[in-house]
Amino acid sequence: MKSDWLFTDPPNAAALTTTFVLDGSPILRVYHDYDATWQFHGSPDDPATEDVARVVSLQSMISRDESLAELHDLPYGWRAFRSTVTSRWKREKNHPFPTFEEDGYYLEDAVWMSAYRDDVNPPPEEIRDNLPVGAYVKLLFRFAAENADRQDGQTER
Repeated sequence: MKSDWLFTDPPNAAALTTTFVLDGSPILRVYHDYDATWQFHGSPDDPATEDVARVVSLQSMISRDESLAELHDLPYGWRAFRSTVTSRWKREKNHPFPTFEEDGYYLEDAVWMSAYRDDVNPPPEEIRDNLPVGAYVKLLFRFAAENADRQDGQTER
């Protein structure tokens, strides 16, 4: 029934999933991307490659697993995950960037860095927020833990 639909997106909104899920794998990971796209994935052992990616309706995923309705208010840029279909959903901000703990480096905050270095000059926020797809940008990587004391030679461009 339409009145039971809790999502702000319509039931026929396009969503992404994999052939693994369509073939019966349980949905264990859900992403609500910054562009408002919903993604539904199974086990991390089943990689989401172009070969297995499929476009489906949001309704078809909710019909497959009614517990997904709990995630109707998952914010953009967040993900939900669980270890089994009987586990509770856990939510967290989806951080697609490298972290020191996992990768040995992270993306440095150039705006913060510009307050301390004359050679770092990021463009104004309005320009940063409206960069077109395909624009080239400079990134700063720091090869130390975020809370570690700063030393020369830890940041690369």
